[in-house]
Amino acid sequence: MLAIFKKEIKIFFSTVIGWLFCAALLFFFGLYFTIYNLIYGTPYISYTLSAVIIVFLFSIPILTMKIFADEKRLKTDQMLFTAPISLWKIIVGKYLAMVAILFGVLCVFSLYPLIMSTAGTIPFGETYIAVFGFFLFGAACIAIGLFISSLTDNIVIAAVLTFGALLISFLVNGLTSFISVEGNLITKILSAFAMSTRLDNLLNGIIDLQSILYFITVIILCLFLTFMVLEKRRWSVASSSMKKGIFSSVTTIVIPVILISLNIGAGYLPQTYTKLDITDEKLYSITDTTKDFLANLEQDITIYVLGSEASADITIKTLLTRYSSQSSHIKIEYKDTTVYPNFASGYTTDTLVDSSMIVECGDKSTVINFDDCYKSEIDYTTYESTVTGFDGEGQITAALSYVTSDSLPTIWFLNGHEEYVEISETVTANIKKENIAMETINLMNYETIPDTVSCVVICGAVIDYSTDDIVKLEEYMKNGGNIVVLAAYSDQEMPNLNGFIKEYGLEIQDGVVFESNENNYYQYPYYVLPTVNSNSITSNIYSNNRYILMPQPVGIVETTKEEENLTVTVLLESTDQSICKTDVTNMESWDFEEGDIKGPFVLGAVVNQTSTNAKLVVYACEYLLSEDIDAMVSGANTTLFSDTVASMVDHESSNAIPVKEYILSSVMMNQTSIIILSIVLVGILPFITLGTGIVVWVIRKKK
Repeated sequence: MLAIFKKEIKIFFSTVIGWLFCAALLFFFGLYFTIYNLIYGTPYISYTLSAVIIVFLFSIPILTMKIFADEKRLKTDQMLFTAPISLWKIIVGKYLAMVAILFGVLCVFSLYPLIMSTAGTIPFGETYIAVFGFFLFGAACIAIGLFISSLTDNIVIAAVLTFGALLISFLVNGLTSFISVEGNLITKILSAFAMSTRLDNLLNGIIDLQSILYFITVIILCLFLTFMVLEKRRWSVASSSMKKGIFSSVTTIVIPVILISLNIGAGYLPQTYTKLDITDEKLYSITDTTKDFLANLEQDITIYVLGSEASADITIKTLLTRYSSQSSHIKIEYKDTTVYPNFASGYTTDTLVDSSMIVECGDKSTVINFDDCYKSEIDYTTYESTVTGFDGEGQITAALSYVTSDSLPTIWFLNGHEEYVEISETVTANIKKENIAMETINLMNYETIPDTVSCVVICGAVIDYSTDDIVKLEEYMKNGGNIVVLAAYSDQEMPNLNGFIKEYGLEIQDGVVFESNENNYYQYPYYVLPTVNSNSITSNIYSNNRYILMPQPVGIVETTKEEENLTVTVLLESTDQSICKTDVTNMESWDFEEGDIKGPFVLGAVVNQTSTNAKLVVYACEYLLSEDIDAMVSGANTTLFSDTVASMVDHESSNAIPVKEYILSSVMMNQTSIIILSIVLVGILPFITLGTGIVVWVIRKKK
């Protein structure tokens, strides 16, 4: 076999074919690598590999077309058949020679991520699993070309048939959708030829053992069929060949049946064991919180995914298989919008894009817009949007919890006192994700605050509350209520609201806090970055070293209380270099002036009343929930507020899953380096390879 292997390698590189194959792959690898990874700066190599797949439709037939067809045309196959070597060794030797050429090209390509690593963080685990998957895909394509070449003595026919077979495997998903959206026996048979879909998981950071088994099966099956074709040609028709023919016919049936059975059997294995998520962000895994929820699930739930299964977002589709494999109560159905254009209208009036989901349990349902599954940030210097996180699990688990819940806790946002009402969409989404109902109300319309209200939010009131309203708030707190106050600077006296807060050990100062420490403000001294103290409410901010941004915060000081049933815990505070400007309108300097109050100040605190279990949280900024302000600190403000509300709501258990942040930033390479690398990878390297092949061919022709 080694002799055959060496002979074939020598033949490939004695002609232009081997050099042309290598040069073509290097050219397209270099081209797409330059575009996606160097210019666009994506750290994921899968973009490049996905783009190069189409090149295989043309390059693989060129590599494999002569491997047996030319032997048959030139009658040199008779020498192979009579050589003192088994037919299996001949086939495997030739096959490994072609695979070795592909392997060599991929070894060169495997150096490209190392180049990227000099300019950014690269997910090497995902990268080399993607390269490995691409190698298996290429090896399977070569095996198909080898088999087709054994069927004919015409290299053109061999190339065309191989191209056709690979093209069908590339387009089979579209064909199955065209034949039947719901799926039938024909589409199931056709889907067995969809090699590119098996590659998707490997390209996206999943060690998919079913896909690996599939590619190995295709390789073994094609080599076996090649053996049967050549074996039939090798043995002449004789009386003794009848038994041989019967044996061959039985073997031809048994071997494929065994291989197909292995793949079918692997499909029934739990995906927990067959699909291993190695992405840095664990995009395709579900957390223990979700697993515990699914383990206790008793109701039947159907998740409808808009669009065909073939076109669904790969991350969403893979994640949903995790849910269905964890619980028999979860059923996934895909609704192609071309066949069911009005399906979503039965659940919502909103316009939903494909890969959006509708979660239904009995008469209760909710909608998950696909756009909500990915979190983005806008660079306001370029106005480009960048995906920063994946919230698919958070949205799906929250939806499952919602449709299986009998009732939802409620929070009231109070208005009627010129409250700051610009609540960011992120806050609304986070509260919804916690399965908490939101209502905006005016206290004048209610005699009391019901016990069913889990939390009351006063968001930036600049007109004082009436005595009657304060009584309602006091009665609510006596019954164990929870209140969040986002205090606002006001030019009006507010003795009632401020007096209510003071009863709980916190006193609002007249004026706005300015920071003198440049490390504790952003751009302007009144855009304060408070010090975050460790607490269960602030844990997501504190443990991740995130910033909270408070524009124009008021000063708060802790007052001495005789009651022993009050516990004040400071969450946020300014430095001892901060000052509270008491006359903002007439201030002449950002520095300390006569009448100003020296810091430090409380900028956020939680007060627990042990006798009633009531809780009051006060933050010193009305703009805490502004979308623009929140964007400056990557959503930290809304995270803090959502965690504050969640701490006050009585869930039997919280099923909220945090957004899975993309920790990898873009590869930032300077323009000169990009130009030099593009010239080398797209120009010099492939053309040197092709030029070498032409020189070798010319020298050989002259001999």
